[in-house]
Amino acid sequence: MTRSSRPLFNKTTKATGIVAMGVMLSGIAIAEDAIVMDDVFVTASRAAQSISEIPQTVQVIDNEQIAEQGATGASVADILGRLVPGMGTSTQISTDFTQTIRGRDVLLLIDGVPQIENRNVSRQLNTLSPSIIDRIEVISGSSAVYGSGGAGGVINIITKKAREDGVQFTTDIGTSITGSTPEKRINKYNVGQTVTVKEGDFDLFLNANYEERYGRYDSEGNRIAPEPAQVGREDTETRNILLKGGYQLNETQDIQLSGEWFRDDMDTTHGPNYGPGAAYITSGGRMSFPTEAVDGLKLDDQPYSHRDAYSVSFNDQDTLGGSFHLLGYYRQREYKFYPFPTFLPDLPGLSALNRLVVNQSVSESEVWGSKLVFDTPVHEQVNLVWGADYEIEKGSQKAKSYDSGTFLASNGLEYSPTGRSYAYGPDVETQTLAGFLQSTYTPIDPLTLQLGLRYEKIKQDISDFTSPYESLIDYAYDDAGMPAAFAPTELEGGKVNYNSLLVNTGAIYRINPEHEVFINYSEGYELPDTARLLRNAVAEDSQLVAVTGGAYTAIDDINLDAMKVKSYELGWRGQWQSVQSSVTAFYNKSDKTVKFNSDYSVDMLEQQKRIYGLEATLDVFVTDNIVAGATYAFTEGRTKDDETGTWIDLDASEVAPEKITTYVGYVKDDYSLRLQALKIQDYEKDASINDTTGEVSTIKPIDGYLVVDLIGRFNLPVGELTAGISNLFDRDYKTVYSQWAEATYGSPSGLSAEGRTLTLGYSVTY
Repeated sequence: MTRSSRPLFNKTTKATGIVAMGVMLSGIAIAEDAIVMDDVFVTASRAAQSISEIPQTVQVIDNEQIAEQGATGASVADILGRLVPGMGTSTQISTDFTQTIRGRDVLLLIDGVPQIENRNVSRQLNTLSPSIIDRIEVISGSSAVYGSGGAGGVINIITKKAREDGVQFTTDIGTSITGSTPEKRINKYNVGQTVTVKEGDFDLFLNANYEERYGRYDSEGNRIAPEPAQVGREDTETRNILLKGGYQLNETQDIQLSGEWFRDDMDTTHGPNYGPGAAYITSGGRMSFPTEAVDGLKLDDQPYSHRDAYSVSFNDQDTLGGSFHLLGYYRQREYKFYPFPTFLPDLPGLSALNRLVVNQSVSESEVWGSKLVFDTPVHEQVNLVWGADYEIEKGSQKAKSYDSGTFLASNGLEYSPTGRSYAYGPDVETQTLAGFLQSTYTPIDPLTLQLGLRYEKIKQDISDFTSPYESLIDYAYDDAGMPAAFAPTELEGGKVNYNSLLVNTGAIYRINPEHEVFINYSEGYELPDTARLLRNAVAEDSQLVAVTGGAYTAIDDINLDAMKVKSYELGWRGQWQSVQSSVTAFYNKSDKTVKFNSDYSVDMLEQQKRIYGLEATLDVFVTDNIVAGATYAFTEGRTKDDETGTWIDLDASEVAPEKITTYVGYVKDDYSLRLQALKIQDYEKDASINDTTGEVSTIKPIDGYLVVDLIGRFNLPVGELTAGISNLFDRDYKTVYSQWAEATYGSPSGLSAEGRTLTLGYSVTY
């Protein structure tokens, strides 16, 4: 169900204050006694469409809602996790790994430019400041017209642009204070400056935002440690600059240019608590220690997230009787991880110290692309959206090692580089060419039918490389004084081709102005994370195949097939009197499953996977000044073990636990208040036993939690003051990601969530 923040009331309506509150109902206008459907246009469907023409679950998060949630210091990942019913909740660290929609990966767009890469590092939602966002459009479920990467849904983030004539300045400042420690520490502050210019046919938007974070603290007042597997966000400096300019060439044509720079750099003296002599590591995780941060970290090369993006677009509103859009883009990103300790297999002649590896990797990607879209009416009842996409992506991941002896002697706090570097998987170049057609047909006024097709050709060029584990084992034998004991075997790269034809079809029927139902079938396409899958691969004649007994996978046994996802959706949405509501049932299936193994390797299995669930929303105007609402999302997923024919539950990294959100808001002329709650239910699944091998498959249980936030916005004589208290009742809990990571990577990744935090902000436009 869409939720947009367009003005809901005219000046004669009693409830005018709702707009300032940011609790906007979707695409509606309030008359004296009824709510009626209004036109809200969504571009995430490739061309602007009214929501009443889209037979899928659609949600629009507008600038008012973004600003309101930002009053608690929320990131983009936080906002989406709170407001999108079927989406996983925020991890509170750099990764957005568990934030699927309906159990499938999400395609993120920024102003229509895709942000996903084949080497999916899962940081996209945390490398963008909310201050530059105008609105967020979410279409849940797969979309054939977008092709690979969006089996779970499409999120299109629309950045701000100049709208008011003349020159305008806006200054924003803010700070957050932890409420869980006696001294009430400041844990971050931010300052932002916006300049907009709109003169005649020219417009310019410039936003520069700086944020500095210090330590984060849990509800017990303990400082939260850096997360060693996917990187935390404490002790970081974030700089985000967006520059957009546009020029109206004539009545129908315009050109837009955009450049964005994002830098997030960690500089901390605190590290994870591995215990005396890094006993947690040397004991193989059998010894546990408190997870709070330990002072004394010595790491010169600290984690970071860097991203640059540039685009140029040309638009013509009078081409072939419709519109034409041409977009060209370039982006690059570089993400560095925290050093991660692990052990190599128990090989002859290697001591425990030789087998301990402390490595740090950096993932890089560079992308060029273009999109061509025509929106062409061919008849009063028929409209076509058609075009082509082309993209080239070059990705690589490298790693370097640190001295194991220094690491152990310093309790895991000092990192001394060995000077050794190695490939962390092959370099992969992915070239995509696709054509698509989406048709809309309205045979009678209440009924709209859609049919879409997309044909996609993808070519991947995989470089020659040496398995990182072979490189590390070779170094280990060198350190043990046996350089001749092991000889790495280079893997020969190659080319992989993928071709796919995707289809979507749907119908929406407007029963009356207040109610409509829709049904939809759509196909999505997921490429394998090639470099990640091949990281554990070794040559058929590698010494590791015989020595380790299969701990590493021979290259010919790696499955690089793509995954096709078929999605079904049935929904109703309605608005009447002072109520708006929606209910959607969904089901998706694929013939493959991606499995994350206990040794951190990843496999693509020829195993069926099916996911189904239900989503519901409700918003109610209780009085002229009070509005309340709730959302509900239930998702269930299983994969079929082909050896036994048993359906095995998916864990919470894929299928988000049952989620309930509620809110109540109070609005007056000069201020508004909102109390909101997020409830995650327990996720408990039974273990399954493979009757053939006797292997037990267990699903990590997730403990549910309840988090309450309080938000206030106050109009001052000059400017606006915002105040937010997140985790109002200072609850002690761990996010879904942290609980999953604890079972996967070990207890140092099982970090507690932030305790009570007060955020204050002030904004003035002049």
